[in-house]
Amino acid sequence: MRNFLLLLISLITLQLSAQKIQGDWYGTLDAMGTKLPLIIHVSGPDDGLKGSMDSPSQGAYGIEMSNLLLIGNQFTFSVPAIQGSYKGTLSERGLAGDWTQAGFDFPLELDHTPPVASGRKMREQEPRDFPYERLAVSFPGGADGVSMAGELTYPADGKIKRALVLVSGSGGQDRNSELGEAINHRPFLVLSDYLTRQGIAVLRYDDRGIGASTGNFADATSRDFAEDASAAVEFLANHKLTKKAKVGLAGHSEGGMIGQIVAAENEELDFLVMIAAPGVPTDTLMMEQSRLVQQSMGAPPQLVERNLKPLRKAYYTIRQHPELSDKILKDSLVEVFKASISDLPEPLQRSISDKDAFARQQVGTLANPWFRYFISYDPQPYLEQIKIPVLAMNGELDMQVPAELNLSGIARGMNQEEELRDFTTVSLPGLNHLMQTATTGAPHEYGTIEETFSPMAMRIMADWINKQ
Repeated sequence: MRNFLLLLISLITLQLSAQKIQGDWYGTLDAMGTKLPLIIHVSGPDDGLKGSMDSPSQGAYGIEMSNLLLIGNQFTFSVPAIQGSYKGTLSERGLAGDWTQAGFDFPLELDHTPPVASGRKMREQEPRDFPYERLAVSFPGGADGVSMAGELTYPADGKIKRALVLVSGSGGQDRNSELGEAINHRPFLVLSDYLTRQGIAVLRYDDRGIGASTGNFADATSRDFAEDASAAVEFLANHKLTKKAKVGLAGHSEGGMIGQIVAAENEELDFLVMIAAPGVPTDTLMMEQSRLVQQSMGAPPQLVERNLKPLRKAYYTIRQHPELSDKILKDSLVEVFKASISDLPEPLQRSISDKDAFARQQVGTLANPWFRYFISYDPQPYLEQIKIPVLAMNGELDMQVPAELNLSGIARGMNQEEELRDFTTVSLPGLNHLMQTATTGAPHEYGTIEETFSPMAMRIMADWINKQ
């Protein structure tokens, strides 16, 4: 009887494995408060499984999986490109196990049922009423064939003394600066509503190639986005509603960097607001950002330094070789990341069957035109040329654009000449990169915070603008 039961258990396990493991698996990874929907694709026979992983909210698809093993009811695989792995137990209900990455374990359950799309939840600060005028607008962008679409909001009495262009940060964003399902905030919708209620006309627009704006977002650089922002300034400076007003620009993160370029070059601009904008070369900024984010996740110093080493070499290579074609540069960066494999822990090294494929996945978009321009950007030459009033605001809990490092850099650039220039820097306690009141400032908190934009920060901005 005992042998019969053992045989029966073995047969049941094999049957479950054969029926269940192949196909598409769906689950949501809760990584320190950030919920990431994942899709795992598994195919092939049990003794030759292959697969790939999608992370839709991060725009990542077809990430190669390796070392897929099904032993009894234990299923494991690794994802070398992101230094992650999974170990789960197969049952009739699906897979239950742990996702491991950067030394941390996160529970992850998977099943064959696609998630049902749910309606988007409005955040508390999003406007329910609009006691002002709203006008759909379009205007020529910064290049031939590019048309920008957006919305101009302005006081109902039509008395406009100040008008403002909002410029979003990195990644394709619509006029509301919508940050995706995982974060679920619309900072520019909230900010424009507040500022318009304070008597300021606000133009917010869809990025090039996003929403109703035309053009190719994927091929554009920050320089191209600066041309679009400059076109938005020209639009306000010449529009019948705002041509008598002082025209300003407020940019967040990369949008603040774009604002520096526009302020240095466009004489139609009367004032500039930089929100969490860089004040140091971008490669320096990105290294510090990576360090702080890893530390916030509890990564030990030696692991942080190991992860920074290839990035440091990659950024240096990009900055030092602007003459290289995208293909040749990508090949050079692949060699940088292949060399870094020897620094990885032994188990992870063994899981990398194709070093070239691993390195190419690490390189990703580092060699594309946008990143090459972005990582080579130095704000100092532009800051030195700005003659108009400037307000620079950073949150003291910002891990992406650290306040002290970047505000001091902005002040240094604005102080280069002997003449007295009108600029104000404000370091805001308790605020993160998105200008939310935060606990730690770590990016994984963004979506868990109900507040979209700190009222204190918006009040400081509105008061300053209305004095210009």
